[in-house]
Amino acid sequence: MCPGNMLAFGMMAVVIAVALVSLFSYVASEKKFRETLTLVMSDPELRWNEKEHRFQYKDLDFFYRKFSGSRNRPPYFSVSVVCQGTGGGFGISKEGGVERFFKGVGVTREVQTPEEEFNRRFFIASDTPQFAQDYFVSAEKREAMRQLFDGKASTVTYGDQRVTVTWKGSSAHTDGIAAIKSTAGALAVLAKDIPACPDPASSAGTESGVSSNRVWMTGLAAGSLVAGLVSVVWTSAGYPVYDAWQLFLFSLKFSLPALAVFLYFAVLTLAGTSRSHKDILRTGFLALAGFLMLGCGLTGLYNGMKDTSPPAGHTVSILDKRIYKSKNSRTYKLIVQSWRPGNAIEDLPTNRGTFQRVVPGKHKVVVYTRPGKLGFEWFVTYRLL
Repeated sequence: MCPGNMLAFGMMAVVIAVALVSLFSYVASEKKFRETLTLVMSDPELRWNEKEHRFQYKDLDFFYRKFSGSRNRPPYFSVSVVCQGTGGGFGISKEGGVERFFKGVGVTREVQTPEEEFNRRFFIASDTPQFAQDYFVSAEKREAMRQLFDGKASTVTYGDQRVTVTWKGSSAHTDGIAAIKSTAGALAVLAKDIPACPDPASSAGTESGVSSNRVWMTGLAAGSLVAGLVSVVWTSAGYPVYDAWQLFLFSLKFSLPALAVFLYFAVLTLAGTSRSHKDILRTGFLALAGFLMLGCGLTGLYNGMKDTSPPAGHTVSILDKRIYKSKNSRTYKLIVQSWRPGNAIEDLPTNRGTFQRVVPGKHKVVVYTRPGKLGFEWFVTYRLL
């Protein structure tokens, strides 16, 4: 057996082994979940309705949801309880390095509780900070939160008159169902004595103004991304340059200053809330991609549209022809001798008919190009001799 075939069979064996391990792990995890669920359902204090994914404990209705995961979302298991409330909301998780950094530089302003140790361990995000602050005044609620996170919970949220605890990861459902009774007890504490939510018109109690800023800034960043994609596609189709990388580097002298100005105003606009770090990171990533593509695309368009020089013809030999296959299409290319110093070959897009007629080494073509307004040569057309 040749080395290439041995490598292919080896890679196939690894893929099959990984698939089998994943399958056996999933089956074992599901078995453990069913066994644990059967065990907790025998508890007389928990009245179960498995068909509706709900149970009762201490005269409260609880709902659970098990998600096994998908290609784009990890597995999770959640338990929630309906409670009496007047609005407001929050999300709490363990504080990470990103939150600590943005708090340290004064961009993110976290909801604070009377307990410094709790503030250091957990991060509370809310668009109604006064409501969240009133909620966590209760030492009993803070202790219930500790109990949930000690039970490997990932997040706890309150919104739409419901408190929800969520576990994430491959062992989410087994971790969650194993702690179901203690979880229900902690949620029962969290679901009582919900404070009143301040009037949404009060800027001291809510962050409603920031929500509109968030929409505007995210929309502008997303708009730059869309415009960037359009301009790059337009340039590639109408004014394709040969030194695309050099064009991109040249465009940075325009796109980077514009990006810096946008990010400066984005930070000024979005700073000062408990969700500022997430808003700024999301807006920043969208703007980074958008401004870089938009700068490159617009530079390419200017280079081609403003070029009034006549086309120059280059007679070159056809060296080869190639087919590039994708899932739904085929692209035909002619490989020709380059006329540019320092380059050996160039490729020309062509159609199927021309591709079939051409004989490499026999036929020649005349390639017409223009020098570009900014000095980046771009392809106009070609003629088969």
